[in-house]
Amino acid sequence: MSFEYNFIGLFTMVVQRGVSEEMQQKFLSSADSWYRQLIESQYFEKENFSKITVDNSTPSFAEKIKFVFSLDYFTRKYLKDLKFGNKWIRRSINGLSTEEKRSTVISSARFCVRLLAVDDNFQLRATMFLRHLAAKSPFKVEIYNEFFEYADQVDSIVPSIFTSLGIGTFAVVVTSLLFIPQPSCALWVCVTILSINLGTVGCMTLWNVRLDFVSMVTIVMSIGTSVDFAAHIAYHFARSHLQTAEARLRDTISFAKTATLVITFGLIHGVIILPVLLATFHIERSPCCMKIIVPSTDDSATTREKTHCKKCLALGAT
Repeated sequence: MSFEYNFIGLFTMVVQRGVSEEMQQKFLSSADSWYRQLIESQYFEKENFSKITVDNSTPSFAEKIKFVFSLDYFTRKYLKDLKFGNKWIRRSINGLSTEEKRSTVISSARFCVRLLAVDDNFQLRATMFLRHLAAKSPFKVEIYNEFFEYADQVDSIVPSIFTSLGIGTFAVVVTSLLFIPQPSCALWVCVTILSINLGTVGCMTLWNVRLDFVSMVTIVMSIGTSVDFAAHIAYHFARSHLQTAEARLRDTISFAKTATLVITFGLIHGVIILPVLLATFHIERSPCCMKIIVPSTDDSATTREKTHCKKCLALGAT
């Protein structure tokens, strides 16, 4: 996780120290910081870095950092975390005149913070916390991590669900009012759809089903599934020529018998019969069809390849 500090003006070691301590305190993990490496270096006191606490306008500050990090092979990587620039510094001489001098300064810097146990449920909270922390900084802070895009998508799931449910319900209301003769029946159809969706979300919580993109699509699809029964029953009830409400209900519910049988047998086949058939007639792959790791010519990387037996190749394995 990279935090890039674009400093306008003076860069102080006091500020860097405070930022590093705050980050470590809030994230409860170590930070891979060039500043930490600097103060732990044996050259920190030798080069009198501890006395430079006001600004980095003097050439000695930036030049000494370059010198310290270039001494060791393992610390040269920290030079990539610092961006050096040039700035014209105006100084007074004896309080009477001024001069301008071109000085090397640190224009921006970055450091990495390691988060512990960042699972899928923690990614959204971590992203919101990092952005909140960056917004409180007096500097222009940019944060980045690979899971930010996924966290933004997760954050938009709940608003997307309510938006989709609202649009779908509105479409059902309009359609029901157009095709169902009685407005009261159309209203109860909409109430039924909302109740079904709320019950679906509640049972998902009871079953520990995570609210992700798949479940979001399922909830939106449930509008179409729930309106099937509700709209047809309401339509048959409104168009029935029988006099009493009880007789109308008997005639209406008899219509749902066929649909109930289709849904019931479909559920049994999809949840019980089909999984048993798939598990019973499953073809096991040969052990030779596993991934093997082959070292590449470069010592810093490895390449992954697959090997297949003749049987698997005949089955179309790649």
